[in-house]
Amino acid sequence: MFFQVLDTIFTRIMILKTTKEIWDHLKKYNVGDERIQSMHVLWLRREFDVEKMKASDTIKEYWK
Repeated sequence: MFFQVLDTIFTRIMILKTTKEIWDHLKKYNVGDERIQSMHVLWLRREFDVEKMKASDTIKEYWK
């Protein structure tokens, strides 16, 4: 599973010490606000829509 963190969020979580602290922060940030959830869904859909495999890529290379 691949998870991309926006630069603004990364600067907030990079000071945290444990993966649990990071996970709790991300969960709180993403679950709390419906507007944020909607924006996240739109962002993921856009990423999916613009994703294209190059003619020279193999399937294995494409999913790296």
